[in-house]
Amino acid sequence: MNASDYEEAACLNAPVELFYDVKLYADVARVFCENCPIKEQCLQDCLQAEETPVDGKKFRSGVFGGLSPSARNVYAGTAYDVLSDDWEEEYANSNSN
Repeated sequence: MNASDYEEAACLNAPVELFYDVKLYADVARVFCENCPIKEQCLQDCLQAEETPVDGKKFRSGVFGGLSPSARNVYAGTAYDVLSDDWEEEYANSNSN
């Protein structure tokens, strides 16, 4: 990933939270990603980053390169966990036992 390439991103100054709100995935992909000049690089960088396990698991979240987490699983032929909007709460509850 070359950080300077991301200066051309359509989402450069957009609030990050938009990209992680499940209800907005389709709108975010349409508004920001559809004609973004670095869409493919964003997708590839994301796919590469998602190969790194966290707590022994691989997961996907947010919109990157115009694809939702589930769509990236289909694209990459994987079945990584998909984190929802309340994943932090679920994670905390599963580790409190």
